[in-house]
Amino acid sequence: LPWEDEAFQLVLAQHVGDVVPDERMLAELGRVLAPGGVLLWYGFNPWSPWLAWLHWQARRGLAVPRTAPADFMRRRFAQHRLAAGEVEYLGSCWPRRDDASAGPLARLRAAYLLAATRQRAVLTPLRPRVARARVAIRPHLAGTPSQRACA
Repeated sequence: LPWEDEAFQLVLAQHVGDVVPDERMLAELGRVLAPGGVLLWYGFNPWSPWLAWLHWQARRGLAVPRTAPADFMRRRFAQHRLAAGEVEYLGSCWPRRDDASAGPLARLRAAYLLAATRQRAVLTPLRPRVARARVAIRPHLAGTPSQRACA
């Protein structure tokens, strides 16, 4: 990418991994993301019935996306020092139908959103060393040891 390192606080990657499944692309997104910045990653859900519909559309010459599960992407993010959060499933379960599926069918939605933050290299403050001052002993004070008169 033509931008300098750590240039952006927010990077939005919408179905990029479905079209370009190259490992270098994810490394580039991590490179331009500033420490503490957020990467919003959208991908097709490989468990969705939409994928069968996309394969049906491929007979017209459309390219079929290469889908990757959210857990697989979470592991790939960890390799590039990106801490991923919870997966959020988006869209409807079935093509050409508007349903707000919840519960067990939520994992069958069309796409997923995975938010990841770039980890900072945090410095740990060290405890300052106490420099002990050397005290010169005066001979007239150290001449006779002190003795107690009673116990």
